[in-house]
Amino acid sequence: MAQRAMKEMTAKEAVNAAFAIFNDFFRETAAQYVLLEGVEFHEDDNQWAVTIGFDIGRQRQGLMIGEGKEPIREKRTIYLDGDDGTFVRMN
Repeated sequence: MAQRAMKEMTAKEAVNAAFAIFNDFFRETAAQYVLLEGVEFHEDDNQWAVTIGFDIGRQRQGLMIGEGKEPIREKRTIYLDGDDGTFVRMN
């Protein structure tokens, strides 16, 4: 079984690339509180998975009477090629 080449991108580079892609895709969306939620390298696929959380203004009513509305937190995971950082997919 041949060994896969060591990953070329660092975690920091993957995060920076994912945020650039996120900002490009969500340019027309009023995303607020955009934060890194997680980063993980998948050796089997040679891909970085970078999860970014954000709010877009959607709210959920509290369950108890008198509770205010709370924001609905959105999350997207951006998958990048582990060698060159090119976009693979987003969930």
